[in-house]
Order: sequence, then structure tokens, then C-alpha cells
Amino acid sequence: MSHDAQDERSRFVGAAISQADVDAIEGTGAAGDAGLLADADGVDVVTYMLNTDAEEKKRLHTQHVIFRTIFSGLFQTPQLALLQGEGGSGAKVLDVGCGPGLWSVEMARTFQKSTFVGVDINGYEHQNLPDNISFRIEDVLKGLSFPDNTFDLVHQRNLLLGVKDGQWPAVIRELIRVTKPGGYIELAE
Repeated sequence: MSHDAQDERSRFVGAAISQADVDAIEGTGAAGDAGLLADADGVDVVTYMLNTDAEEKKRLHTQHVIFRTIFSGLFQTPQLALLQGEGGSGAKVLDVGCGPGLWSVEMARTFQKSTFVGVDINGYEHQNLPDNISFRIEDVLKGLSFPDNTFDLVHQRNLLLGVKDGQWPAVIRELIRVTKPGGYIELAE
């Protein structure tokens, strides 16, 4: 990426997520506790290693701000024009393992012509979401419900604790499957 492109992209650090935004998110998944999560049939599917309580949301917020600072913005891929909706309707973006959705919400507020979907094994209730974002409870380890070639940008970070070594090839194949030809996958683990 050219230096000019890096400078242009780094201006978009997002419509920052405040602590009030974080406090407005309610965990609905594992009853606020770490533990074994089950699918609709009660079959254990994955051990969620961390709590989903207020303390965990605060930690994830801090982590989000650190990532945004380290990377000088919200993303590294050269998708700025598409995200801004230049020449069209914007990008379709998937955030896999989104947790409470801090990255997704900030991106949706910043790039209002694009559409964002966050998926996680844990559910969260959100208040005051932008119109261009939605959330689903899904497990990338069981496959995503989206058709092939759906998204321009697929983002995933910090799933190291949730994906075992032998599962990574299947996860990467699934991310590739839902990404449009010419699209980008951004991983930060």
C-alpha cells in the first residue's frame, strides 16, 4: 500500500465508541458467565472462555481502542472507496466473532453507505444502533448461514481462544467461501 493510501485510510479512525455505548450493550448468551455453550438442541458446541458481564465488556472496549490505535484506524484493507460508497451503494461487511460488536458499530457509524453484519456465538442486546447494521448468533465452527460470495470485507479478530489449532483450516475456508471474488479478509489474532 502506498504511503498516501495509508495516510488517507488512517484518517478514518471511526465514530468512537464511548463507555456509555458499551454500557448499553446487554449480554444475552451465557448468562454472563464463562462456560459451555449449547446449540438449540442442547448439544455442547464450544467452551466460551471468558465472561460476558460488564467487566468483560469494559475489557473488550479497552482492547478495541488499543487495536484501533495500533493499526492507526479500524481496518487495514484497501477498501476505503467502497466503504464510503463511491460509485455505488457501499460495501457488505461481515464481522465474525464480533462479541458485543464494538468494531461493527463503529464501522457502521463511520461508513453509513455500507452494510454491516456481526456474528458471534453469544448474543447481545444493543440500543441505538445505526440502520446499516445487524447482529446474528452464529458459530463459524459450524458454518455460516450466508450464501457464497456475499461480502466485500470479512473481519475477524481475537478468536484465538475459541478456535482450536486443527479447526483453523475450516474457519479460513468458511471465511473465503462467504467473501466475494476480489474481496478482502482481515484477521487479527
